[in-house]
Parts: sequence; C-alpha cells; structure tokens
Amino acid sequence: MRTIFPAAIAALLLLSGAAQADHMMAKAPFAYATAASARAGGAYVSVMNHGPADRLIGARSDAAKRVEIHENVMTGGVMKMRKVDAIVLPEDGVIEMKPGGYHIMFMGLTQPFEAGATVPVTLIFESGAELVVETPVIERGESAPAGDSDHSGHGSHSD
Repeated sequence: MRTIFPAAIAALLLLSGAAQADHMMAKAPFAYATAASARAGGAYVSVMNHGPADRLIGARSDAAKRVEIHENVMTGGVMKMRKVDAIVLPEDGVIEMKPGGYHIMFMGLTQPFEAGATVPVTLIFESGAELVVETPVIERGESAPAGDSDHSGHGSHSD
C-alpha cells in the first residue's frame, strides 16, 4: 500500500484553495456610522470575479451577533428589506452592493460603527472561498469610496 505524506496533502489543499479564491477582489467597501444606541448597521462592497461563476451565500463578522445578505425591493409602492439566500457572482463578473440594493446587514452590533474605524467582514461563497473585507466606516452624507479603491486582500479558502 502506498502512503502519501501529510505535508504533501496539506500543500495540495493549500494550493487548491488559493487557486480557487485568488480570482475574487473586493472594491470600494464602506459602512455608514451608526448611532450609539443602534442595534443594526449596513455595509456595501463590490466583488469582482476573474474566474468561474460562484454564489455569495453568507457573511460573518465579530462586529455583530448575526450578519446576513439583504436586498431592498419595491413592493406595492413601499421599499422593503429582505434577506436573500444567495447572490450569483457571474464568471468574470461583478456583484455590486449599494444603497437601495444589495447590502450586508449587521444585526446585534457588538459596538457602534464609528466614522474613521474599519469593520472586518468575511464574505462566504458556495465554492468554499472566503473573502475578508476591511470595511471603512463613513458618516452619512459623505461620498462613498470610488470604485477603483481596494480596501481588502484577495480571498482565501476555508477548510
């Protein structure tokens, strides 16, 4: 019987994970500052994909007890917010989160979002890829970052 060394297996897993997630990049992330008493907050980011199609299926952060992906939809003339199970990230395409559309919803904030701070959030994809995004907090009324700014690294693969 042939034995495969554990180090060789670990190296293969590491390489396959890096290849799977290196094709994703976060652009122009931002979150709005919240009031001291706020229990919820939101963040926005565009995710560029230079690889195969995938689906954004969730997010996590130590900044809140629960983090979900939401969208705003117009229903009967009223704007409503709802949780979505996934957002398709097309092959060589972009997911664009912006006010009035898709966003990351933080519920049960562990502390207020203060302007000038950053909020880390990890985006979770169906493929197992994860993208850590350092999200700058801005005051409402400030201009959102331009689409060419990059406040995050590339993705990584979760085991």
